[in-house]
Amino acid sequence: MLEEPVLMAEALRNLEISALHFEPRLLFFGGVGLLVAGLCVWLGGLRWATLLAAMIGAMAGLICTSFAERRMAALVLMPIIAAGLAAFLKKPVIILSGAGMAAALTLFMLAGSELQTESLRGPSHPISYDGREPSTLGLSETVTEIHAEVIFWGETLLGAVKRMSSAAWAAGGVAAVVMIGTAFIWPRLITAVTCAGWGTMLIFAGMIIMLLHKGSMPLTFLYTRAAVVNLTLMVMVAFGTVAQLLLCPVERRKQDGRTQKKAGGS
Repeated sequence: MLEEPVLMAEALRNLEISALHFEPRLLFFGGVGLLVAGLCVWLGGLRWATLLAAMIGAMAGLICTSFAERRMAALVLMPIIAAGLAAFLKKPVIILSGAGMAAALTLFMLAGSELQTESLRGPSHPISYDGREPSTLGLSETVTEIHAEVIFWGETLLGAVKRMSSAAWAAGGVAAVVMIGTAFIWPRLITAVTCAGWGTMLIFAGMIIMLLHKGSMPLTFLYTRAAVVNLTLMVMVAFGTVAQLLLCPVERRKQDGRTQKKAGGS
């Protein structure tokens, strides 16, 4: 399907129709898992910094293996190794991911108008859409089709970003530098903002996947209301940041240890 070039709205519609044939349990439980994880990170990311860093590392490992030659050993080992390394580094990984997120969002917002008019050639899915009753793919077939969609949208977004002007790249760089620079002064604040951003994205991803499972066509709905969606995302990130700063106490282990030593010495 979609062997001929189409606009972005039609490519999103193609994904929604294709999702009707995906393994329903994978979409449902995957969506629920992302939604629950997103809520935890959105409101309590400062408490779950180690797990969030491990998740970021695992996602980075999966992305690397997706664009490389697919071998079972690499698909299993790369995310595990990346997750362990990221969990060890923790806060630097979270802050750097926040800087990358700020740069990416800046570039994607500036590339939005170009993507709307760009001619895309979406992935072709080996599914019959003519029958009245949609056929359901197996688990392995569903994973293969999802992998094709991830590669397609990743290459589409990266291609649009690469074609952007030097001014747009400079804007993305400034956004990243501001995040990193602010982290030197208020590391807890930037960590909370990053956790809120990740949590918001996970919540949206989980809801979209669950709605795709129900056949509600959420991508088309969100695409036609981009301004409202952007405002909602910013409000959720701001609320999640404030909630974490209020609900997650500051670590005082070092201070408590010094107090105990002074008490023992006296």
